Amino acid sequence: NEFWVRGHMPDFPLMPGVVLCECAAQLAGFYARKYELLAGDFLGFGGMEEVRFRSPVFVGDRLLIMVKMTKLRPGRRAEFAFQGFVKEKMVFSGVMIGVPIHRDKPQTGDE
Repeated sequence: NEFWVRGHMPDFPLMPGVVLCECAAQLAGFYARKYELLAGDFLGFGGMEEVRFRSPVFVGDRLLIMVKMTKLRPGRRAEFAFQGFVKEKMVFSGVMIGVPIHRDKPQTGDE
């Protein structure tokens, strides 16, 4: 009954890679806000690099995700390395970029 199971690879319920990446991004966002690493109201998704999926995550697996900030350009962006584990096995990893987003300032891409 998990939301990520319905319709994804029928009869082979594994967690989609995009959901794994979103989980890691949410954890990085929480970390950035908690420790006030960047200005802004939110940590926006700036991109991902070096993402690798090493093993599937199935219904019932306990997924442990770790995020570590590796670079900080104050006010501009932060980079985070992430890894996900099921038991002792790394199941995915990569690097993500977070950028500050302000509620009262539209993001145009021209700046």
